[in-house]
Amino acid sequence: MEITFVIQKSRRRSMSIQVADDRKIIVKVPLGTPTFIAENFIREKKEWITNVATSGSSRTVEHILSRHSS
Repeated sequence: MEITFVIQKSRRRSMSIQVADDRKIIVKVPLGTPTFIAENFIREKKEWITNVATSGSSRTVEHILSRHSS
């Protein structure tokens, strides 16, 4: 199953994936988050996305980003 998604960047501290009733997938990430980080998050949650999208229900999963200082 190919996953098509929209990435929305905004002032927030967490990343979330929302699967809407129309199976539209919205990925919300903090401003400044590189696209590859959002794509990795999507890959990690692919099974969950597929299950929700095929069940026809609307759900959201959220992941709190940890900020590590170097």
